Amino acid sequence: MLQKLRRQTEAISDPLVTTNSTPRFSTGSSALDSWLPGGGMRRGTINEWIAETEGGGAGTLSLLAAAQMLGTAPQRHSPNHDHPPTHAHHDGPMIVVDPGGHFHAPAAVACGIPAERIVWCRVTNRRDAVWTLDQALRCGSVAAVWSMLPWNLNDRDARRLQLAAETGQTPGLLVRTASAGRQPSFASVRWHVRSVPAKPEQIVPLPRSRSALPPINLRRYRDLRVTHVTMPRAKTSVARQAFLAVTPDAMLHDLDSRPFLAARSNPVSHSNPAGDTATTDTSTANTHEKAAVHLAAQLARPTSTRRENPPREPKRRAAG
Repeated sequence: MLQKLRRQTEAISDPLVTTNSTPRFSTGSSALDSWLPGGGMRRGTINEWIAETEGGGAGTLSLLAAAQMLGTAPQRHSPNHDHPPTHAHHDGPMIVVDPGGHFHAPAAVACGIPAERIVWCRVTNRRDAVWTLDQALRCGSVAAVWSMLPWNLNDRDARRLQLAAETGQTPGLLVRTASAGRQPSFASVRWHVRSVPAKPEQIVPLPRSRSALPPINLRRYRDLRVTHVTMPRAKTSVARQAFLAVTPDAMLHDLDSRPFLAARSNPVSHSNPAGDTATTDTSTANTHEKAAVHLAAQLARPTSTRRENPPREPKRRAAG
């Protein structure tokens, strides 16, 4: 207790003390860890995963990070870490606050979280959810607090959860909706996650430094999911982005981002066997362009949109 009060007093006089001395835990990805000071997320902070697309992997990445905090993530979940991790672990349980009924326990177990260390709290309204999160974050015997929030937090509740996490030195792992990503946040780290389509030739794992490690063949997975993770410029000096592969058994791998970025910069061109760059479907594109120009020209002339009746013949007077 005395040491805790001393740390709080030092943090008031020198904020860098808290940043440098707070234990950290891995995200499960060496690429994401390299973006953070100290090589990991800090305990006693709120961390958010913004689900930009439905089923994009935000929940999976947050559960993999929780397994790192609990110290139960097998080494296979971090294949790019070539040395034993130096991050702190916690022996306590993970509190799950589930206001929307979206928590899937088998998915958490697949990510390396033991079922006996999950405390599942089902709440029915916003008030009970915020209160439960606050109480769980304030408890120092809790390893992590996880929640998928179906609604946005106001500034008062967000600040309340931040102070609760600092008090208990318990990390809060929140999965938020896409609309929450457009609002200010008290979170220490905010990850934006979306799913991206990937071709087999784009699946290139980052090389590992130790030559003794066998190469990783991710193309053998038929249900491989690729996620695009970004960190806003506000949290770092520059905007960051990474591509991660999640296998059906919740294994996380860092991918080379260059094939994906090259496909974005040149989506309609490819190299032919002779080495020259050719454009695909040029005739089709030209046909569509001509049709669009013709349609615009027709709409610009109101008279052309009217129905033209055939000219009537002059009536002849009857002889008589």
